[in-house]
Amino acid sequence: MAAGVLIVLILVLVPLFIHADAFRPVLEKQLSSSLGRKVSLGKLGFSLLSGSLEAGDISIADDPAFSSSPFVEAKSLAIGVEVGPLLFHRQVHITRITLDQPSIHTIHAANGLWNFSSIGEASASNSPSQPSALPDLTVKELQIKDGSASVASIPAVGKPFVYSAINLTVHDFSFLKSFSFELTATLPASGSLSLKGNAGPLSQKNAADTPFKATLALKQFDPVAAGILDRGQGISMVLDVDSDLTSSDSTLTSSGKVKASHLQLARTGTPTQQPVTLDFAVSENLDTQTGKLANLSVQAGSAAAYATGTFQITPQSILLNLHLSAPNLPIDQLVELLPAFGVELPTGSRLTGGTLSANLSINGPAAATPISGPVEVDNTTLTGFDLGSKIQGLNLFKSG
Repeated sequence: MAAGVLIVLILVLVPLFIHADAFRPVLEKQLSSSLGRKVSLGKLGFSLLSGSLEAGDISIADDPAFSSSPFVEAKSLAIGVEVGPLLFHRQVHITRITLDQPSIHTIHAANGLWNFSSIGEASASNSPSQPSALPDLTVKELQIKDGSASVASIPAVGKPFVYSAINLTVHDFSFLKSFSFELTATLPASGSLSLKGNAGPLSQKNAADTPFKATLALKQFDPVAAGILDRGQGISMVLDVDSDLTSSDSTLTSSGKVKASHLQLARTGTPTQQPVTLDFAVSENLDTQTGKLANLSVQAGSAAAYATGTFQITPQSILLNLHLSAPNLPIDQLVELLPAFGVELPTGSRLTGGTLSANLSINGPAAATPISGPVEVDNTTLTGFDLGSKIQGLNLFKSG
């Protein structure tokens, strides 16, 4: 009984003797030094039960070359600390960081840099003589709970892309070593994202070039609802994506599978009833925003077409330079795709038998790409169409 009362007294009284807010300048300086960005904290409180310093009204400054508004704003911040050093030596040893409901504003410039590319840069430049100028800060667990993030561009093109319900957990975070992470988020129109893998150490040259290896799962992603595709272009789809990602030395490689449902590829088209699947392998230079499509296999039933080539990402569009090969595709397997291109057969008719072959060049903006090259259809038959009944009663030659 006495022990229980003592524990309660400790939990209640100890925080009264610790002027937690006195540690605010120390924490602000430590976090600002680590990030190379000014970090501002609201009034600090101390919870002995959770062993954490807690603050509201958090902000992290943006790179001034991008914006004067904060890069991150958060409702609250909980900083786990080692209680012993805090109580007896007035020292702050951080063990975990939790950001609650942060709002993150990312901006991508035309030169390929992001507003978070310079994170850690100022800290690194302060000690150029050290083997590694990045701070030797290790946090056992770093969390973001119920956050949101916007992705904008300079110059601005359309509305920013917005992620919501972001939950991120990083284990054993360090600027100098690899760490594991798990990320989930909600996309516009009820889509979802899951990313899991390992990253680090942080690139001193450009934080966006930090190496990582991860698996990505996108479910029910609607590019039109997300604002990536203009509804007026007549192109729409709902995507499920499973991909393996690897980034190293400014090069991002990805491979995996895409399932495109309700596919429409022309203003006069209608969505397909059956999904189309794609297997892909892509590499991209993150600095130059150029990439290579090593392989793209488009499958509809047993029919498959293959594409290779290059692309370049600009603020206005994705520029394509691709070659598409479609050798001897069974017409029966392609019929279901015709409505997506706005091709409508006469009522009650159907193409049966035969093959389609194409050898096409695709050069230009992805949203309105000129396509050129031969397309051949062999040995197919249009069944269910009676030409005679359509012209019955039509007299083209009238006697005087």
